[in-house]
Order: sequence, then structure tokens, then C-alpha cells
Amino acid sequence: VSEFGCPCSGLLGVASLTLWQRLLEEEEMQDVYLWDAVRLGCVTEAQAAWLRLGRRLAPKRSEDEDQDLRSRLATAAAGKAKDNTLDLSDMKIVDADLPIVFEAVAASCDGVTCLVLADNYIT
Repeated sequence: VSEFGCPCSGLLGVASLTLWQRLLEEEEMQDVYLWDAVRLGCVTEAQAAWLRLGRRLAPKRSEDEDQDLRSRLATAAAGKAKDNTLDLSDMKIVDADLPIVFEAVAASCDGVTCLVLADNYIT
């Protein structure tokens, strides 16, 4: 077990141990990992279902985060985005948010020339 970088000694560091007669495909390995993750409480069944689809379940935005998003969109729509960039990275943006984001960019009348949506939950 220590060979894999586990700080525990012995079987305490093993989530599960199964021997297969063949090399598992990547999708099968992911399913085994997710089964363990759900069993150990690391992810919920809903999160595992999204991960099986190759997606992440977006966490809810807090009221402060939602207010920050609305503020950034309003600033951009007014054409006052800093360096003409609307940076919404790591804002928990989901597909349903895209219309209001694009409306803010369009309303800026070329005040936004760069849109940053990195580290979000867009499928």
C-alpha cells in the first residue's frame, strides 16, 4: 500500500481490493472508482451519475456569489468591463446562465471583447 503513496500502513489505506482476470478498460476503472467513492461518502449518487456522463454536478451559488455574478454582468453590459474583459472564471456558471451572459456581452456594444468562462460547469 505504501508503494502507492498511502500514509496508512497495511489494509487501513485500501478502499477496496478486487482481483480481475483481465486488464479493465478505462470506463470500467472509473465505475469501480465511483462505486468506492459513493460507498465511502466522497461523492453522492447524483454526483456519481454526472461523473459517469463525463460531467460534474454544479454546486449551488451562494447569495454572495450570485450577487457578484449579477454585478459583473451589469458592469459588462454598461460597457465598463476592466480591459474589455468579462471574467466569469470559477463562478459556477452552468448552461442555463449562458443566455444572460451573452445578453450582457451584446449589450456592451463592443465594450466586452474577451469573455473568460474557465473552470465552470458548461457542457
